[in-house]
Parts: sequence; C-alpha cells; structure tokens
Amino acid sequence: MRAQSGNGFEAVIVRPRFVWGRDDTTALPILTQAARSGQMAWINGGEYLTSATHVANACHGIELALLKGRGGEAYFITDGEPSTFRSFVSRLLETQGIAPPEKAVPSWLVGTVARVGEFAARLSGGRIKPPVTRQDLATMAVEVTLDIAKAKRDLGYAPVVSVDEGMAELKRLASAGGDQQK
Repeated sequence: MRAQSGNGFEAVIVRPRFVWGRDDTTALPILTQAARSGQMAWINGGEYLTSATHVANACHGIELALLKGRGGEAYFITDGEPSTFRSFVSRLLETQGIAPPEKAVPSWLVGTVARVGEFAARLSGGRIKPPVTRQDLATMAVEVTLDIAKAKRDLGYAPVVSVDEGMAELKRLASAGGDQQK
C-alpha cells in the first residue's frame, strides 16, 4: 500500500494498537470468555508494556489522517502512555464484573504448547484446533508500545477519550445490560 502511494493513489496509513471500547466484538469477548472459563493466565505475569487505542481515538486519528496526512506516511495512534498488559486487561475485565485471574505461566511453556498444537493441527488437516498459537503469543505476550509523536506533530492528534473515560463507559454499558460479549 505504502509503495503505491504517489502513483495516482495516495495512501495514508493509520496504525492503532489493541483497539478497544464499546461494541467490541473481538478482544473483549475473547478475554471475558477465557477469564470466565478459568482458562486465562498471565504469560510471564503479564507485566510487559502495551499500547492500546480506544475506538473513538482510532476514529479520530483516521479522520485527522484523511484531512492532514501525507501520502505514503504511516501514523501510529494510541491512547497515549502505555500500561502493563496485566493492568490494562484487568481493568477491561473488571468493567464486565469479572475478577482478573491470578495464575501465571511462563512463556516458554505456552510457546511449547503453541508449537505442538500447531503441529497437531497440520497433521490432522485442521480437525484439531490448538489452544494457543504462536500468533496469539506475538500479539498478547510481548511488549509492544507505539510512539505517537509523529501523529501529534503532523496531524495534531491527541486522544479524545482517556482510558479512564473509556473504562467508565464500558462499566456503565455492562451495568445497564449492554453486555459486550455479543
């Protein structure tokens, strides 16, 4: 996409991380199901840093990129300062009335389970589904933080919803029966 920019096609790339918020049909439902079933554990304690982006902040960043972005440029969009994966996900779960898990597992063990599970899935022609994949580990078990300085400088980006405001909204929705696990 980026390479095509300038050939009659102006691509402006917006890269949010861990999009969350109201009407989430991906991360929050998976996390709440895993926590409720007792299958969730913190990999290496979950103390690595992560960046996240409330859906309203993602939309705001996209709008600014459309209005002010330069073709061929990529802009990272987040809620601002990173937090530990464990504290962020714990807060998400708590908005749904779910106590975060206490158990932790080492990443080497989860990595071994992922490799064995993927091998079994290949051997079975996909009939066996691995409980965790290496892709899961790459997205949920390593530190990933994004620098939004370029979006601030070039686009005038600043988060429009704070993490506290987004968490309060999720809690209100859950309390009002707007269960996020649809």
